[in-house]
Amino acid sequence: MRRILLFFLFWVIIFSLSGCLIMDFFKGVEYINPKGQSVVKSKQIDLKWKVEGNSRVNIYFGTSNPPKLVEEKYDKNVYTVTGLESNKKYYWKVEPISDTGITAISEIKMFSTGEMPLNPPYAPNPGNGLKNVQIDRNLSWKYEVPNNGIVKYDLFFGESVSAMVNVASNLSQTSYDIPLLKSYQEYFWKVVAYQDDRKSESEIWSFKTTSEPLKPTIVKPDASEKLNPESVYFEWSSVHSPQEAVMYDLYLGEESLELVAENINSENYRLYNLKSDSEYDFKICAKFGNGGISCSDVKSFCTAEIPPVVCCIFPENFRENVDIPLTLEWDYNSNMKGVRFKVFISESQYPEYFSYVDGYNSLKIDSLKHDTIYRWYIAAEIDGIKIAESSIYSFKTKSKENTPPLNPSNPIPLNGSSEVDLQLTLRWNCSDPDGDILRYDVYFGGSVDSLKKIITDTFYDSLSLDELENDTEYFWKIVVKDGNGGQNEGPVWKFKTVDTVEPADPEITYEYPLNNATGMQNGMKLLWNGRNFEYFKIFFGTSNNPSYIGNTASAQYIPNLEEGQTYFWRIVAVGNGKEKSGPVWSFSTSASEDDNDRAAREILHAVELCSYVNSTSFDASLNNGAIYFAKIDLSGITIKSFFNSMENVMRKNEKTIFPLRIRVAGESLGENFLIGDFSSIDDLKSKLSDPKISGITLKDLINNVSKIKFRYGGITYTFAII
Repeated sequence: MRRILLFFLFWVIIFSLSGCLIMDFFKGVEYINPKGQSVVKSKQIDLKWKVEGNSRVNIYFGTSNPPKLVEEKYDKNVYTVTGLESNKKYYWKVEPISDTGITAISEIKMFSTGEMPLNPPYAPNPGNGLKNVQIDRNLSWKYEVPNNGIVKYDLFFGESVSAMVNVASNLSQTSYDIPLLKSYQEYFWKVVAYQDDRKSESEIWSFKTTSEPLKPTIVKPDASEKLNPESVYFEWSSVHSPQEAVMYDLYLGEESLELVAENINSENYRLYNLKSDSEYDFKICAKFGNGGISCSDVKSFCTAEIPPVVCCIFPENFRENVDIPLTLEWDYNSNMKGVRFKVFISESQYPEYFSYVDGYNSLKIDSLKHDTIYRWYIAAEIDGIKIAESSIYSFKTKSKENTPPLNPSNPIPLNGSSEVDLQLTLRWNCSDPDGDILRYDVYFGGSVDSLKKIITDTFYDSLSLDELENDTEYFWKIVVKDGNGGQNEGPVWKFKTVDTVEPADPEITYEYPLNNATGMQNGMKLLWNGRNFEYFKIFFGTSNNPSYIGNTASAQYIPNLEEGQTYFWRIVAVGNGKEKSGPVWSFSTSASEDDNDRAAREILHAVELCSYVNSTSFDASLNNGAIYFAKIDLSGITIKSFFNSMENVMRKNEKTIFPLRIRVAGESLGENFLIGDFSSIDDLKSKLSDPKISGITLKDLINNVSKIKFRYGGITYTFAII
């Protein structure tokens, strides 16, 4: 019994002591943070407490009650909890542990959370401050989505912090494919996350792109095919920013690469006229505005072997309204050396040869007619052997747009002149912007109201007048016409003649033959002209002081001549009691002549007569089958009058002269510009009766032309302007 009581007493004492210890532990835990049933609005909290006499505790924490053990034998009095969620209740307690390992029972505390702020986006890619970033970039970031909610993102991007703009909105993923960037450029960016009414903004991140652009990728040509060497098409692709200036260089070669095209502003290019049956290497180099250069891999292709071909390019076949002057253009596909191009062009169905061209695929022609259909083609030759020939093309030139002639000007005598001689020549100046041949109507009278047309459609810009009255005022004007509907009327000019007329001195001028002329024949005439004369004294002979042989009232004399002799002559005009002597001139007769020489001499004589009839003057000589002219006034000789004056000569020598081909030679027209072919004198006269031709003067015809050739009887006779 005693033992039982002692045993019972022992356990009573033990339980009493244990209870005291438990009460001591329980009383020793002081909860500091959070206080009571606090409301926390942060995703992180520091749990704080204080334990008297003990530094190790077990920590319980969670959303369940009682909470779960999260840390054992913790030796600090602060414990940090992260990842708190919005609108939750959290339970926690701290149980002190004695030195003997006994855990004291402690009180369970509770706090709740309110609406939590969103986490900021983080972990940018490319990394913040990263350099040498490629320009074809994807931006990405990380984000902790709270409560498995729905989050949207806005992306801001720019070349500086102040230049950042919203480039993407309402993104549902944490990445974005940014458009191509510039090389060697620093960029700034940030991400704003949205959930419901809340948002969270990342830091401002930055990165810098590389200075090395991406190399171009070759698309064409295809190395597996043999290409037409006439035209090879290149195409490539290049990754770069649309805002970045990029130019391309094309390198090409058979053995080594050479620059063949530079500063190309597109991603394609075409090369022409490469060698046939050849292998080429090539590459494309991209040049960026920042100085960066990147080249593609070297690729190769082969050209096919093709026969030489020449093609007309411009004017296109059947093209109309072609401007004058015209530049013919053609294409040639071969690289063969020594090629010459032979140009054929004319109004006929089968074009005639016009000119050779060396080294160029074009030829400028100034001599085409307006409103005319031409046909042309090109032949390619090497050493005179034709290797290719184009098709025949045709085109029509543009109709001439007429511009009226300019107003007549610079009158002679000057407007308002007085003391004007009773014998005078009216003169004026006029020009046409189109270079048309001008015709004039001359009006003359004693008053402005009494002007009458005294000559119509004259080609001359002068008119001789006589039988004017002394001390009289005269009025005159010019109406100029271009033959194409354009005309202009000049102002009315006036002059007054002299008061009294004194007898004029006689005058004398020689006409034919020219001084020191050669090749003269018996039967030729001495011709001269005079003014204010009553008769002429004739001096003639083989001495340089010719003898007086008689008087004549006419202005001509036919001497008897011998072959191979030099003669001298002088004419004295006598009138109004005075004499006027001309100089001593000479000429020589020829010893003998054949048919061709005789024909040429007679043509020369006829031309000189033509000059006489048209009041012109020139020097001429016959030398080695050519007729040379110097100091010619061609404005007074029309084509029709020129050949009409030679009609008798030509009929006399028709079998020798015809068929006749007349060509004009000169720098502007080429050596073989054909005027026309004539089968007989009647054919020549018929064609020259065309109104478009008959009034043209030789001056108009051979302006800027060096010579006119006549070929007949196997000999070429040349009218040369010297």
